[in-house]
Amino acid sequence: MSAGSMVIEAGVVRPTGVALGLGPTHARESWLNDDVKRKINIGFNGVAAASNFITMVNGNFSLIQSIQESLENISAFLSKSATAVQGLLNAQIAFDKKNIIAMIGGLLELPIAGFIKGFNLFLARGISAGLNHFDGIISRTQKILNGLPVLDVKGNRQYYDDFKKEGWIEGFKIICRHVPILTKELYTEPFKGYLFPRWFFLCSSFMILGSLTAFLGLKKTGAGIRHVFGGLAGIALATDMKTNTNVKQTSEKATERPKGFSNYAISGFVWVLAAIPDFLKHFDFFSSRVKNSTELALFLDRVAGLFFIFGNQRQGEK
Repeated sequence: MSAGSMVIEAGVVRPTGVALGLGPTHARESWLNDDVKRKINIGFNGVAAASNFITMVNGNFSLIQSIQESLENISAFLSKSATAVQGLLNAQIAFDKKNIIAMIGGLLELPIAGFIKGFNLFLARGISAGLNHFDGIISRTQKILNGLPVLDVKGNRQYYDDFKKEGWIEGFKIICRHVPILTKELYTEPFKGYLFPRWFFLCSSFMILGSLTAFLGLKKTGAGIRHVFGGLAGIALATDMKTNTNVKQTSEKATERPKGFSNYAISGFVWVLAAIPDFLKHFDFFSSRVKNSTELALFLDRVAGLFFIFGNQRQGEK
């Protein structure tokens, strides 16, 4: 058997000779390297988050009331700018991985940032974020060949970190094949094994549905669906671990126990918090007591977005 071929052994698929799929290929480096993306991410999301926070605090405590309107305008502009830049970064990351669904989600951030008012920005992002989540969903999905899990030569399960070897079309087909598998797992074994991919897929799907429902006229119903499942998506993200990706398994420290939370998990915690004020602001009992709840939600959204981009970049796993 030639190097790099597969052999079925004890109910799993193992490569022989050269370890196949041992990690992402690096034949062609991205034109925008990780360090540049990290600095852009921190710069835009960091400045927007700070502006949103200052606007929210000033609005609730009336520190300098005369500048509040200007702060709100600046905050809205910076939030939209950061949303657009975040979308471009996530789209470029997905482009490098040849993940077309995640890339479309990233690109959708641009028209959302351009045409949606700040009040509905977090609500509308349920569509773009839900699609971009397919990077996280598929990167934590185990490779299966002929119904058997694929392992590397060290016995580690393999995941779809990217589709650089498979290409755009085959990558899209792989995602489509796993959608019914993940759906079936939700009712056949909802709490068995690794929960993240199936539950993140469910929540992301309802985030999209909720946002569409809201913009079709059922505002509170759609917002409720988007934010409830956005919060649950955050909880799903919070269950993510650092040890179940090919890039972590092939690092020199692959046998070490991961320290702290993954970037996906941190973004999940913060997005749970962001969903609360953005949903409750649609009700008078909350909006009459908490001013600038939109800025509060966008502040948390920017912080979560910062860590989610780190997660898509596999920061802390390499």
